[in-house]
Amino acid sequence: MLTVACVDRNCKWMLRALSVKQTSIFMIRKFNHVHTCSVDIRRNAHRHATTSVIAEHILGKLDNPYRLYDPTDIARDVEREFGERNPGTVTHIEVDSHNRFHYFFLAFGASVRGYMRYLRPVICVDGSHLKGLYKSTLLLATGQNANKQIYPLAWGIVDAETNRSWIWFMSNLKELIGDSAELVFVSDLKNSISNAIAHLFPQSRHGYCIWHLEKNLVQRYNNASVIFLFKRAARTSRVEEFERLMGQIRRVSARA
Repeated sequence: MLTVACVDRNCKWMLRALSVKQTSIFMIRKFNHVHTCSVDIRRNAHRHATTSVIAEHILGKLDNPYRLYDPTDIARDVEREFGERNPGTVTHIEVDSHNRFHYFFLAFGASVRGYMRYLRPVICVDGSHLKGLYKSTLLLATGQNANKQIYPLAWGIVDAETNRSWIWFMSNLKELIGDSAELVFVSDLKNSISNAIAHLFPQSRHGYCIWHLEKNLVQRYNNASVIFLFKRAARTSRVEEFERLMGQIRRVSARA
């Protein structure tokens, strides 16, 4: 005999069937098809494609860091392999911290290598504190194409912006894009970023973000003339003009 009942023990829905002798066929003997419980109870009892389930399923497919495997591909594979449609947007995937990916994902995988030919050889790197449930720091590397569109190259989630975390992040980035004398990095003035770039990208150049420099000048000196001259000097493309403007800044404020 096979008996199937609702997950809510107070609900009257049930089905009872008996096997037909010497066969694998069941014959329904009793069936109450009306649920007396709420829809929420029935829905929450179903198996769901949670982030942990999806992460366990796709982990083996992430052994190649250059593979293009975005949420659309994940949804397609889940639908094909499990018959589960629209598992939802994957906003967080929990991966064992001892896994060699260590929360590191390439935004576009193998496509980045070919697309790098169409990007300006300038990469901006920065970190941002995450709020909400997961108290961590997001490290990000972005580029820009000839159409001035921002292109995310890689991102990683770490505990904090330290020498160790930036070395780890930049070493993964180097595997993706390599090192070149034509490559330029732009960042804020954090020593941990400068140390990682100097160690892993010795052929490249490293510049500081104009916005961060201006913010520091405003906080320390708050001199309108200095800020005006700084903006002009930072954006000029001629060495002679740059030196002339820097001389004017010195005359206004030698400390600045």
